[in-house]
Amino acid sequence: MKSLAPGHFRLPLFLLATLCLAGCPWPWWKSPPSPKPSPEEPVRADIPYQLKLEAFSVKGFPGLHSAVRVVHDGKLILMAGRRDGMHASPLPQPQPQAPPNISAFPVEEANDTIYVIDLARGILEGQASVNALPPAVARQLRTTNPQFFSKGGWLYIVGGYGSTLDGQSMETLDQVIAIELDELVSAVRKKKPLDQDFAEDSIYLGDHPALQVAGGGMEMLDSDFLLIFGHTYNGRYTTDSALAQQTYSESVRVFHFSFSHERGESGLKTLEVKFKGKNPPSTPNSAGQDPDGPYHRRDLNILQVLSPTGALRVAALGGVFKGGRMEGYLHPVYLTPSSSAPLGFTLAEDPHTRQWMSQYEVATVPVYSERDKAMFTTSFGGISQYYWDAGTKTLKSDTLDLNKEFPVNGLPFINTIATLKVGTQGGTQLLHEGERFPPVGAEPVCGSVKTQYLGTNGFFIAAADIPHRHGIILLDELRKPQLVGYLVGGIATTGPYSPRSASSPSAFSCTSSLLYRVILDPRTATKSLLLRQP
Repeated sequence: MKSLAPGHFRLPLFLLATLCLAGCPWPWWKSPPSPKPSPEEPVRADIPYQLKLEAFSVKGFPGLHSAVRVVHDGKLILMAGRRDGMHASPLPQPQPQAPPNISAFPVEEANDTIYVIDLARGILEGQASVNALPPAVARQLRTTNPQFFSKGGWLYIVGGYGSTLDGQSMETLDQVIAIELDELVSAVRKKKPLDQDFAEDSIYLGDHPALQVAGGGMEMLDSDFLLIFGHTYNGRYTTDSALAQQTYSESVRVFHFSFSHERGESGLKTLEVKFKGKNPPSTPNSAGQDPDGPYHRRDLNILQVLSPTGALRVAALGGVFKGGRMEGYLHPVYLTPSSSAPLGFTLAEDPHTRQWMSQYEVATVPVYSERDKAMFTTSFGGISQYYWDAGTKTLKSDTLDLNKEFPVNGLPFINTIATLKVGTQGGTQLLHEGERFPPVGAEPVCGSVKTQYLGTNGFFIAAADIPHRHGIILLDELRKPQLVGYLVGGIATTGPYSPRSASSPSAFSCTSSLLYRVILDPRTATKSLLLRQP
């Protein structure tokens, strides 16, 4: 998987006898000498490092969620996604909580601006509207939850949920655009218009039915693009789900894109799309669905990780909705390169690892330790299948109850931090004891109300000059506290269930305009609790 590139990251203590089976410097039948900790080889904890957050803001940046993000030439480029908070629920709800036919994704709150940000200096270097671009391009740059990947100076954006060309409804787009990043950044920073001329010079456009996906992820394997999971939703996402059709991808779709100088009706150069197949194999958007299957998931985290032995693979963590219910997925799925597999990779669920928290897409920090032979993926808040009850010190889940004042849908916002640790003995998830996201004293504000929950559809941006492999932080190469990245965007809410409702101003959400520097301290372990079966 040599072309996999950053797109953009607990083991219990073993018994003495188990350790000796792996090799001990003394005979097993004799008492071992008293351990003498070495400053060079400290005793490793379940999470052998600590993450600290520092809040800051970027003047002129309002915050986004569900957005396209890419780092190019040291600058963070953001586009698409949304400016508002949590969408209204499509589930029927008692009056006046959600009147019928409310559009969950109002067009006026779709982000129509491209931002160029210098995170290291905390400066917005430029912004530009996409509305003067050709309609086929502009509407894709206003979608929510499109898939994207950058390679060779080009940003590829696939699918996403947005307005139809006539503006009368909404749909999942079946197209891909490729934008030349040097030209884009230059135009935005120099305040040049993003218009038809810019598009004809710097944007390619292609389409294919199998590209009609939102809420999935995109990675690369050699020269092929992998469109991972997600779904197709055509029609307005209203509170009564009227006249809408939904189909889950339930697969990884494989494409090859190539540039052509031929121009289409839009006047843009053509990006030729070759659909090479899907794993598991089936036809695009087939009617056969398996709602209880391991691949029937969307709105999840797709990221590159390392196996315990250091092999590169792609992890699909969390996702919804299992069985068509308000239920998230607990078992990770791994995409592993294999030269003997038909499309170059295998796809398998890990039934032995459970991720109890943060099922929706959320900012995640990936860390690998070769010495521990473990991959650590820390999730900050978000929407979760389970939440931590501090009083009983147990995991709990909520039963669907739409008749409450604030209807309970079973997938609450949480404000805890947890790390999924996958090592040679399997995977476990650990709660960061005593930590909260957003941090106390550094909470986003919705209107004039301080929020207590954050994370959903936010993202982690790695810092420059960190020791890494394919964007995964290499813990063993860190010797002192170091800035490793930033948490950007996400939905902030005032409670675990915060629908947008004018009739309930005390329960609402917004997009967070606060950002957080992430400092990793390799010298201090995180105090954590092993999360167990509820």
